[in-house]
Amino acid sequence: MCREMLRQAIADVRAIHPFNILAWVLLPDHMHCIWELPDGGTDYSKRWGMIKAGFTRRVHKMIRNDGLVLTKRYVSCFAAIKNLKNNAMKE
Repeated sequence: MCREMLRQAIADVRAIHPFNILAWVLLPDHMHCIWELPDGGTDYSKRWGMIKAGFTRRVHKMIRNDGLVLTKRYVSCFAAIKNLKNNAMKE
């Protein structure tokens, strides 16, 4: 479920601000990716911020709709959000 939310967040951003994905590794608590931006497309931070925001909104919506019962899938989503926020602070 979390993977699908991440895929959708990426697709939404790519529709507005295109980029090619050359490599992407999704691990339980973080991810690595290599992108190719179009000519003149230097705003990597904006794209990454939009992906993180879109993913976070989807997770929060899922939690509101399903209640606050924490299961393995929620814990995995929370770990991903925590890591995204930590990485954003490092930028």
